[in-house]
Amino acid sequence: MDWTPYIAGAGIGILSWIAFLLSNKPLGCSTAYTRTSGMIERVFRGKKTEEKPYYQKFAPVVDWEWMLVAGVFIGAFITSVAVGGFSFEWVPTLFGDAFGYDTGLRLAVAFAGGILMGLGSRWAGGCTSGHGISGALQLAISSWIAVIVFFLSGIVSAFIIYGVLW
Repeated sequence: MDWTPYIAGAGIGILSWIAFLLSNKPLGCSTAYTRTSGMIERVFRGKKTEEKPYYQKFAPVVDWEWMLVAGVFIGAFITSVAVGGFSFEWVPTLFGDAFGYDTGLRLAVAFAGGILMGLGSRWAGGCTSGHGISGALQLAISSWIAVIVFFLSGIVSAFIIYGVLW
């Protein structure tokens, strides 16, 4: 079976319908990372973590969205093994050819990018899956605007980072 983006997209769409049907909530991932940070903080600060207004709104617990993120990791691993594409690659070729094959640099860039994406998703009120899948599915204008900005920003950033514009 060929795992094209079209099959994956249809599967995500169906999963989104099921999520609305069973939980009456939109599909999204960024809240799971928020909950994880709360669980980590709770290890060090105990019950004081749950007193924070933010964690009263987004309780630091394992819920279905958290399990969805775990399923994404597990599913990606199983699929990569099934299609014979699994390998340990600390520095992808595209990055290495542009910036060098220093593992420390690649990890630092990935870590900084992850933090920026996390902050951006909280600031925007949702991540690409929240806006791009669930919000667009609901025909929310704000989500359509967010998706357009996601794509345009990604295209411009890729051109700038990889020097395609000059």
